[in-house]
Amino acid sequence: IGSLVGISFSANLMLLYIFWEVAALSAWRLYGFFRGKKEVIFANKAFLLTFLGSSFMLLGFILIYQARATLDLVVLRGQPVSNLALFFILLGIIAKSATLPIQVWMPDAYSGAPPPVCALSSVLIAKIGVFAFVRIFLFTFTVSWDWILWLAVISSLIGAAAALREKNIKRIIAYSTISQIGFILLGLALVGEIGLLAGLLYFVIHAVGKTGLFLGAGIVEQRCKESNLDKLGGLAKAMPVTAAGFLFCSLSIMGFPPFGGFYAKLMVILATV
Repeated sequence: IGSLVGISFSANLMLLYIFWEVAALSAWRLYGFFRGKKEVIFANKAFLLTFLGSSFMLLGFILIYQARATLDLVVLRGQPVSNLALFFILLGIIAKSATLPIQVWMPDAYSGAPPPVCALSSVLIAKIGVFAFVRIFLFTFTVSWDWILWLAVISSLIGAAAALREKNIKRIIAYSTISQIGFILLGLALVGEIGLLAGLLYFVIHAVGKTGLFLGAGIVEQRCKESNLDKLGGLAKAMPVTAAGFLFCSLSIMGFPPFGGFYAKLMVILATV
């Protein structure tokens, strides 16, 4: 949480990077909380892939400093920088946000982590990339948005398609997170007032809904000792409160009217036409 606050309020790219790495180290230890062999492997995979992205981000910051002799965001606002530097920074952001093509770490990390850690990661750690995207690309530098829009759309579609093939409940929720982060980036990359508002609105709705889904999945796992959907059934009668909460959160994230996700998705559609 402190890292997210630091990234949100840092006025210097180097400070932003320091908070970025603090978040990565914290997430690494949380993903491997159970210290089993599988959990440690998944945690190391998540750390290495996000660290790779962070290295590219740092390289982008170095290129900016070489060109402008400053890393102050206020001074850099509106200043032209090389496309290569911006590309490197974007690689770091999509790695942290589990956006295509560096999305493979999230389902594994979430499947081995405790449900409260999954909820925290989905709400905060994966969203750190979104915060950095807003700070760097919306408020500081001017970029061509077309390819970012396509990247967000493709990532959203692939995440949704991958979720349909999964049987593990936490992996399904993880893939849906990949899809929904792509949708949030789509709204923000539309740049206009409606798109920006829609992206931020869905950001909040996703944070609340995904927390409920992961906690619900944790309750099911703890009570049933099973996470494979093929082996689960009839839980609505045995766990009506959990089932109702899970349904409510799912409908909200899906964008089913009259839940908040419907209005956020409608605003993104309106912003694209």
